[in-house]
Amino acid sequence: MDRRTALQGLVGLTTIPRIASAVQRPNPSRTADVIVVGAGFAGLAAAKALRAAGVEPLVIEARDRVGGRTCPGSIAGLTIDLGGMWVGPTQTVLDALAHEYGVKTYPQYLTGKSAIELNGKWHSSEGEDYLALLSLPVKLDVAQLVYRLTALSDSINPDSPWTHPKADQFDAMTMQTWLDQHTHTDGAMSFMVSLIRAVFCADPGDLSFLFCLFYLKSGGNLEELTTSKNGAQQRLFVGGVHQLSQRMADQLGERVILNSPVTDILQDADGITATGTDATFRAKALIIAIAPALAGRINYSPLLPHKRDALTQRMPMGSVIKIWIAYSTPFWRGRGFSGLFSSDTAAFGPSFDVTPPGTPNGIIAGFFDARNSVEWSARTSEQRRAEVIRCLTGAFGLEAGAPLEYVEKNWTQDRYSLGCYTGTLGPGALTQFGPTLRESIGRIFFAGTESSQIWAGYIEGALRSGARAAAEVREYLNGASRSANASSPSHA
Repeated sequence: MDRRTALQGLVGLTTIPRIASAVQRPNPSRTADVIVVGAGFAGLAAAKALRAAGVEPLVIEARDRVGGRTCPGSIAGLTIDLGGMWVGPTQTVLDALAHEYGVKTYPQYLTGKSAIELNGKWHSSEGEDYLALLSLPVKLDVAQLVYRLTALSDSINPDSPWTHPKADQFDAMTMQTWLDQHTHTDGAMSFMVSLIRAVFCADPGDLSFLFCLFYLKSGGNLEELTTSKNGAQQRLFVGGVHQLSQRMADQLGERVILNSPVTDILQDADGITATGTDATFRAKALIIAIAPALAGRINYSPLLPHKRDALTQRMPMGSVIKIWIAYSTPFWRGRGFSGLFSSDTAAFGPSFDVTPPGTPNGIIAGFFDARNSVEWSARTSEQRRAEVIRCLTGAFGLEAGAPLEYVEKNWTQDRYSLGCYTGTLGPGALTQFGPTLRESIGRIFFAGTESSQIWAGYIEGALRSGARAAAEVREYLNGASRSANASSPSHA
């Protein structure tokens, strides 16, 4: 028996595991100037900008829909947003997109009292004035914490937070460490922890303090991120924000390919190839427009530089379950409540009255976030529904116990999101690996809300990141074209 025959025999007797690889160059089935991986707002914005500049894009999406971390749903006959849904006064790009497509907005309902549970006791306050419920020592403590955070976040350059004079010091500690050092009352600590969980969908102990300061600066300040009046939760979209992504996709037409998760990306001297489900795609450049945590699961050839790969391993998604619950009427309004509910002890909250104008029903949306989401994700939908009803009954009365319908979206179980609202960074990651969020790698460019300097983590940030990446790609293609022309022989 010769060596070849012996090896063939061994193959028949041995189970050899298949290792996914991007080493082989597939035969492309479709070509374009630029491939965009991901049909969320970032990817669609990039493709829209490229197309407007005469560059032919091809958007490859893993899901059976566009919109990314925005998602359509329905309750009580209404179309709703199961993902991102609000727009604030400084989110000008999102506002302009809605105006372009003729999609109107309506204000977040704020009339009446907020229901707040503190240390197991129910309170109410006018509008969003939660601080009014706190004792004077706790109120003063919270005020000094917010003042300090605002002053520190104002000192951050959102383009390069790692260049701050105290970047290493701030990045070496968690948000919880900073709170431990500067908080003087238990009430203020409880209040701030609830606030941080609601903003980041992560616990303060999981977050780099430098990352938190960057995030606050990116969205304006802590007050703007956490309020409805003149804040990030100011208005909602009639018919849902997800329709904006669908309008962009409709304009792109057959340039958007759904149900095709990209598994491999091969970059070579002549171009770049992306392999999806039963198809391959070839282009001159490629934009990754998905969260770093997802991008890290793609096979790259050649391998990504260590810093970029390490970033994807250190930027997990936040944890959140979004809840919608419908009632026959907005009964809480008749009792003088706005529908705003929060608690420093319950698993559910905050909640908001998001009833569209002209709707006879009453609609509330709310969240299980951070560690509450992690814990309650392991429970059943029926158990979560019961907890939501328990909280709303305590807040607004027994009528909350008889909803018409309950709908939820568990983003921790979404295969192509892995969580929401955004990727977060723990201690040490931003100073070491942060610059790679936006750095191109050969023909690969990066978009996604995590990479935005302004309104990172929001739809606004996604749109801005897409436009930036498209501009970078156009500059790259123009440079490559000039180089090719300069090296071509003269035909005079």
